[in-house]
Amino acid sequence: MHVVVIDPGFEDLHSHHANVNEGLHLYFNNQKATSLCTLASTRIKLTTDESLIPKHVQPHFSTPCYTNRLRPLDSEQEQLLAEQFARELTSASDKNIIQTSSFLVFHTFYSFHVLGLAIWLRQIGDRFSGGIILCGMFFPGTSRLSAKVNIVEFHRYLRFKLAVTYLKGVSQKQLLVVATSCSDYIAYYESLFDCEVALHPIVTYRDGIQRNPRNPDMPKSVLLYAGSVKQDKGLQFILDVTEKLLTDFPAVNFVFHLNTLSPGIRDFPDAEITLNKLAQQYRNLECVFDYLNYEAFQNLLDQADAIICHYDPAVYRLKTSGLLWDSMSREHMGVICSNDSWLARELSAVGGKPFTFNHNKYDSLQNAITRWLDCSAPYIQPNQYFKTLLKSFPEWVELQCSSLHKESKTV
Repeated sequence: MHVVVIDPGFEDLHSHHANVNEGLHLYFNNQKATSLCTLASTRIKLTTDESLIPKHVQPHFSTPCYTNRLRPLDSEQEQLLAEQFARELTSASDKNIIQTSSFLVFHTFYSFHVLGLAIWLRQIGDRFSGGIILCGMFFPGTSRLSAKVNIVEFHRYLRFKLAVTYLKGVSQKQLLVVATSCSDYIAYYESLFDCEVALHPIVTYRDGIQRNPRNPDMPKSVLLYAGSVKQDKGLQFILDVTEKLLTDFPAVNFVFHLNTLSPGIRDFPDAEITLNKLAQQYRNLECVFDYLNYEAFQNLLDQADAIICHYDPAVYRLKTSGLLWDSMSREHMGVICSNDSWLARELSAVGGKPFTFNHNKYDSLQNAITRWLDCSAPYIQPNQYFKTLLKSFPEWVELQCSSLHKESKTV
């Protein structure tokens, strides 16, 4: 069995895409009957030394994954990207990277990827008879247009619906699985594809990783910021209020992690200098400036009692976050997050208790931290949804591929 991960969003080694693909490779490398390769973005050659790019990862796609801050493209741009994506799939099949009976696993897709896939299937015809697994991480839009719904979400749905209609028209011979890791989005994907949509486990979660429990006698520790550097994760506000937090909560240790290899760090040229000065002045601030591999990042999370996710609700009202998935797998970790965000809703959905605050409002953030300090762990009462999410994503992928393989024998 040959598995090809289609991941044009895999642009560097410092995002969740790298962790997802590393987890898949480690798992499938131990399955003797299965081979796996990943087709990543060509941008990885610009961000990463060639010697550090894993052997199973091939820089291939010039077609982007994330465009225009998740807003729908105009029809001309949509068509151009779809045709480009189709050409790149053709190139992969011409080079026999995608084989006739391969199983294609799409890690995150948008409408132009679906349309490009459909164009490619139309062109390649009987030369591809494998299976396709589409894993949708983000909200695909809504068919209902009302005063309460942003017109952008309706436009996104229309783009998707056109692409999916074309895909279903040309892929009748192909075996297709559509899945998402967010229960809220299942109904929306089902309305697009007119088929049952599966719930797949969290893509970044790895079972069996050695946990490093905190010393309960240590002062409470809060992650002020963690991971890749992005403006819409509210970094500027956190930088602005860090000193006030240090003085208002002197008994709490605050940890600030900035992935200084993240492309977004260029928007915050003074962040490291500012934080280093504060760390010298205040004993309750610790700073980590570096890219952390999967194990080191998990250890960073293990040592925290809570995390602050000051995400912009205008962006993250419907956008998922790998950091929340990392956090909610730890029942002892409190999540202090922006109101009206996907993070707050999803944590409640899995049986958790988010400590919410109003975005960009210091008094509200201060109140949320105080409420968290007055509560005790665990902060999650796991329900069945939670338990499903915390299964192995690579095992789920293998199961889907095996099922499709068996189904292909009966077609």
